[in-house]
Amino acid sequence: MADEQMVVRTPRLVLIAGATGTGKSRLAHMVAHEMGFSRCVSTDTIREVLRVGRSPNDSPELHRSSYSHGTTGDPVNDWLDACEPIRSGVSAVIDRARSQGVDLVLEGVHLIPQSNWIREWRESGGRAIGVYVTADAEAQHRGFIVERESSSYRGSERYMMAFERIRAIQRAMMERGRLAEWIRIDPLLHEDPLIRVRQNLI
Repeated sequence: MADEQMVVRTPRLVLIAGATGTGKSRLAHMVAHEMGFSRCVSTDTIREVLRVGRSPNDSPELHRSSYSHGTTGDPVNDWLDACEPIRSGVSAVIDRARSQGVDLVLEGVHLIPQSNWIREWRESGGRAIGVYVTADAEAQHRGFIVERESSSYRGSERYMMAFERIRAIQRAMMERGRLAEWIRIDPLLHEDPLIRVRQNLI
């Protein structure tokens, strides 16, 4: 019984990366609700906080979408540039949760899969997993975006115009996810993503 209680109280970290429109936010909320996580944070929220006091002229990468054109014109490099100013905020959120010993789900397109966050959390005595969410089939991916934006005033047109850039970002994220040994979850390949999260949360 004592061992079981110790496992339950072990702080947990679930990092969920994914390109725009793959369902990472939905998965994050599902994990938080079904597995009883106390905190669920999006990198979009971190970005909004970091924008305060920084003008688009001072920090243009912080004020544009991850898939929009940046200084390089290359979708992957522009995505990486958009992630860079948010990295310190992401690390700060993870470090704070680890120091407080609380569970954390953190999701977003600005999460570049890497092993150090997972390793440091485990070394401190917690359990952690990195996940990258994909929509492998193009039709499926388009459908996810259209469905997500159906109730939004912005609509899906701007995402469709940048769809090839979004797909390029997904391919880059998949490659980095494999190298970092994160777990892949795709709705067409995995019927119950929570099972994969539970099985690999070590």
